[in-house]
Amino acid sequence: MRWNRHKDGSRRPPESCCPRCQKVFKYRSNLMRHIKYNCGEEPQFHCYICRKSYSQKDSLKRHMLSIHDGFAICNYLPYECPQCKKTYKFKSSLTRHMRLECGKSASFRCPYCSYASKQKPPIMSHVKFRHPTLVDQYMHFAKDANDRYMCPNCSSSYKQKGHLVRHIKYECGVEPQFKCRICSRRFKHKSNLKAHYVFLHKDALNPRD
Repeated sequence: MRWNRHKDGSRRPPESCCPRCQKVFKYRSNLMRHIKYNCGEEPQFHCYICRKSYSQKDSLKRHMLSIHDGFAICNYLPYECPQCKKTYKFKSSLTRHMRLECGKSASFRCPYCSYASKQKPPIMSHVKFRHPTLVDQYMHFAKDANDRYMCPNCSSSYKQKGHLVRHIKYECGVEPQFKCRICSRRFKHKSNLKAHYVFLHKDALNPRD
């Protein structure tokens, strides 16, 4: 095996030397950690109390214990979103936040009220606690061969369960619930009523002097 010459003149096995800075390590695991977190890298672990930064998680823990008396060390959140500065305990949580939440509008909506969420699981929890009598309806809908949710009352089908629930609540066999206060025309969806006001009754809603 060919050994590398270190900067102090000694020879070391190649796997013990950092290829960037030539720092020597006794164990290869220490070398790999040095390359991943230390050598030429910005510190990745930040104290959420004084904002001091460290290259390794263990160094941050020692800092918390010695400087901050271990304050909230069990709840310290080392992973920080570079956009909104929100912090997380696990890297996977930060990744999910950046992919689904940060800077994005809520795309999942409750079919029974105006509640909205940036992730799907909170919708199920919301339905359980706010609309307990509708949980069974929300959870149990048959699907067709194209994996679409089928309306039990008509031939309509929907890709998302929430769209089917809204169809049952406002459309299928239901009289239009939203009435125009100017011409008495009715609509099945509030958004359609709003569009009706904008296009047909704009002047009536905003009279000119």
